[in-house]
This record gives sequence, structure tokens and C-alpha cells, in this order.
Amino acid sequence: MTNEVIPVTLPDAEKPKPLLAKAEAIKQMALAYRVTDAQTAIIAGEMVQQIVGQRKDIQDYWKPKKQAMDAAKKVILDAEKEMLSMVEEPETHLREELKKYDQEQERKEQEAKRIAEEEARRQAEEERERLLELQEEDGASAEEIAAMAAMPLMVPPVIPQFQRQKIKGLSVPKTWKGECTNILALVQFVAKNPTHVGLIQANDQGINGMAKSTGGAVSIPGIRFFQVSSTSVRRK
Repeated sequence: MTNEVIPVTLPDAEKPKPLLAKAEAIKQMALAYRVTDAQTAIIAGEMVQQIVGQRKDIQDYWKPKKQAMDAAKKVILDAEKEMLSMVEEPETHLREELKKYDQEQERKEQEAKRIAEEEARRQAEEERERLLELQEEDGASAEEIAAMAAMPLMVPPVIPQFQRQKIKGLSVPKTWKGECTNILALVQFVAKNPTHVGLIQANDQGINGMAKSTGGAVSIPGIRFFQVSSTSVRRK
């Protein structure tokens, strides 16, 4: 099956010619206009009102068409979702089974390794005791025996008897992740280690909310409060 993209074209007859002509006319007029005094500012404000009205007329024209497309898309998406659910549930089940199997295999592997290491250590200790006894029989002094006993125990590497069986096509990758459990502790750590400042992020929504509620009348280190001007024109 190929992922064929079905092109969607809009016939020219569907485009509202009166709205297009009106929008083009006001566009050309507005782009060429310059505000130089109070009178031209008043006219510019009236032109903005016309543009706002024009925008609403365009949105009103396309709204029912977009709603019809959204309804059609919802039908398709719902049908797709229903079909996907038929394969997603068994897929999730099998993935969980494979995950549990892999975890059990890892547990057995670690247990076999622990047993093998304990046995290797036991044998190494027995061998050291045998060598110490031989040295003592050969006339080694108590200090020499104590020094030999204090030496690190040499335990050879072991190969566990249990080996995890590899299954073709099965891969259970493990990824390290982290989460913040104490934001204050994290902030204190970053304050002492500024090279890790990337671990925290400013809350712009909270900062803007404080700016609005206080009118910028507060002073907080690391934050700058300022005003942004925007033009608001009421539609007649």
C-alpha cells in the first residue's frame, strides 16, 4: 500500500469574487497610506475598522465550509481510530508480555551472576587460607602471615551459567529519564552551580500574570517588567 496524497483544489467559482475585490482594494489603499497628522490618523482608524469588518466577512464566508470539512474529517478520523483500536490493544498486550519476559530473564541472569560471584569468592577465600597455612608451615612469621591476609582478595571474573536467550527481532531498549521531585532543592542546586541553569526554565505565564496584577510595581532580581503598546480600534 502506498501513502498516496490526494490533492485538494478549490475551484475559482468557490472563491467569493466580491470579497476578493474588496479585500484587494482596501489592501492597496492601506499599504499606500501614511499617517502624518491628526486628520490622517482619524482616517487610518476608520480604515482599520473597515479592515476588521472585512476580516469578519471573510471568516463568516468560509466558516460553514470549514465546519463541513471538519465534520467530514471527524468521520474519517473516528473510523480510523476504531480500526486502530482493534490492533493497538493486542499490540500493547504482547509488548507487555515481552517486557515481563525480558525482565524475568534479566532477573535470572543477575541471580546467576550473584551465585557465580559468591562461589568464586568462596573458592578464592579457601585458596588463600590454604596458601596461608602453607606459608605458616614453611616458617613464615605472624607479621608476614598478617600482611598476606590483609592483601586484597583476588577473585577471578566469572561467567554465569545462565545466559539470556536472544529472540530475533526483540529489543527492549532502556532509557534513562529524570523528573523534578523538589523544585526548591533544584533551584538551590542551580544557584550554587550556575552551569546547570538549563535544568530550570522561567515560567513566562506566571511572570506575565504578575506583571498584569502588579502593574510592574514590584522588583524581582532577574525579571524585567515592561509595557507593550498595541492599537485597538472598535468596530462600528
